[in-house]
Amino acid sequence: APSDYLNAAANNLGLAIAISAGLLLLTLLALRFHWRAVIVGVITVPVSVISAALVLHLLGYGLNALVIAGLAAAVAIVVDEAVAPQAAVLGRLRARSASPDAEPTWVATQQALATVRRPLIYAGIIALLAILPMAVLQGRPGAFFSPMVLAYATAVLAALIVGMTVGPALNSLVFARSQPKAASPSGPAAWLGARYRSGF
Repeated sequence: APSDYLNAAANNLGLAIAISAGLLLLTLLALRFHWRAVIVGVITVPVSVISAALVLHLLGYGLNALVIAGLAAAVAIVVDEAVAPQAAVLGRLRARSASPDAEPTWVATQQALATVRRPLIYAGIIALLAILPMAVLQGRPGAFFSPMVLAYATAVLAALIVGMTVGPALNSLVFARSQPKAASPSGPAAWLGARYRSGF
């Protein structure tokens, strides 16, 4: 039956999203991304997606294939909103560790987050503008794509809000006593860096 086919497709898409998230976290760990930053990402990414799904549920949209497709399309933006601040915080703390008269950890964390706040907002606006042509479609195409467009926009906005609120709070907690050292890369990061530099 068509309904069984759509349910199977939605389940497969949800499984693909879960596998992709797991591979992303493994990649971050393999590339020597700090484990505290990975913890923040593990929390903020699901919070963003679950918040978007909850808003869609309150608006009367179930988790059908189009809604899940919209959420899946926004996964890259959601992950970027979660990972980019962690990279800025790690870079600031590692630079701070080399300075004997550095500012307190929480000050360095807040300053690092402040440097990426505006770029993340601009990135969210650009991601929303990208779906504007589909959002203004009229007739049957507009009615068909509206759940996917709404799901995408909701996920982007949820990621932006979480990145501006939950992310900084978690960073302040997990990095409160952290002293990441500026160490030379090793393992996969060093190998990939060497292969990249050899291409030039």
